[in-house]
Amino acid sequence: MRLECVPAILLATIMMLSFGCVTTSKQMETEAQEASFRLKYKMGLSYIQSGRYKEALLELLEAKKIGPSTPELYNSLGIAYIGLGEADKAKGSFEKAVMLKPDYSEAHTNLATLYIQKKRWKKAIEECNNALKNPLYLTPESAYNNRGYAYQMLGEDQKALANYYKALRYNTKFTRAYENLIAFYLAKENLSNARGVSNDAEALGLTSPGLAFYKALFRHIDGDEAKAWELFHQVVKDYPLTIWAKRAKTYLNLIGSPEVGGSLSQ
Repeated sequence: MRLECVPAILLATIMMLSFGCVTTSKQMETEAQEASFRLKYKMGLSYIQSGRYKEALLELLEAKKIGPSTPELYNSLGIAYIGLGEADKAKGSFEKAVMLKPDYSEAHTNLATLYIQKKRWKKAIEECNNALKNPLYLTPESAYNNRGYAYQMLGEDQKALANYYKALRYNTKFTRAYENLIAFYLAKENLSNARGVSNDAEALGLTSPGLAFYKALFRHIDGDEAKAWELFHQVVKDYPLTIWAKRAKTYLNLIGSPEVGGSLSQ
């Protein structure tokens, strides 16, 4: 009797082992997909940080095929689309991100940036407000800066200034707020305050294309054309693909080289 039971016991054991192998195989496949998703997503972010938006988009779209469509993935896709100038696709991606995660402040702020590019100032303010509702938002200075710019464009100067300075209270090294404040005061022909903001940024050791441009501009305003030419030329050399380099070229052509009397072509 005992011998007759052996095949049944062995069969049950074999079935259990087979079932275990199937489960393990599925787990390994899932883990491999998750690892592939993480790799593609990480590569996409890396390309975004280096400004290689086409490569970023390709990696992120591959990640979307492999893994879950997370709010973070859609937000990153939106950034890549903005970098490629595809505003409508960027908008759709950011909207998908906040739909999946309504308190996703970074995506709301990115939507605000997009609306600023489209000159839809009130919509930009609305998205900044949505971003700032989240008390856990780690970089609110971005939303305050965007909201300040939108208010400035609407002619609400006091609200603009309040938001710019709020941005700096949250992050004293936030260069975009310094740049916007300098531009604000220059537009109001308040040269003293504009210089003060520039000096504050320089005292903190801050550098950016915009701050470098304004440093050169102040030398030009002071009539120190030799130093202005040198600083404008440095902007073009250090930040060649930025709007600030294009502006610097305009002044270089205006000034002409102090050494050779030439100009820098566009």
